[in-house]
Amino acid sequence: MIESSSLTKVDSRYMKLTDQAVRSRIENGYDAVIKEEATITRYDEIVGDGDCGYTLRDGAKQVLKFIATGDLLELPQILSELVHDLEVNTGRMSGSLYCIFLTFLSSSLAMTYSVAGALAVALEQVLNYSRARLGDRTMVNCSI
Repeated sequence: MIESSSLTKVDSRYMKLTDQAVRSRIENGYDAVIKEEATITRYDEIVGDGDCGYTLRDGAKQVLKFIATGDLLELPQILSELVHDLEVNTGRMSGSLYCIFLTFLSSSLAMTYSVAGALAVALEQVLNYSRARLGDRTMVNCSI
């Protein structure tokens, strides 16, 4: 296993991202989730229990607050710390699934050359630890 501290900008074998590049991608994604909370809630009221939009919005705000001062060049470490924060402060079953996903994303980022590969490993582990399956109209389908 490669330690996350060995992933540096000067090691050409690994992904090279700046703090600002990582931060802007996270902020843009979560800003979009926050903006669309009402639409997500409306759809979830039709097919689910109606709390998905609120859960995603609150989680997005929590992530944005968490990363505000972190060094995102240490993404695997930051994700590990974020998981702990989310476990303590996020309820609902989906929060547990997000934590599983982020835990495996963190460890996969520390060992892979590809963000896409790390995301695939994290998704595989959510499928491994939950009953959610592709095609079941669960949050897993949003990942593919």
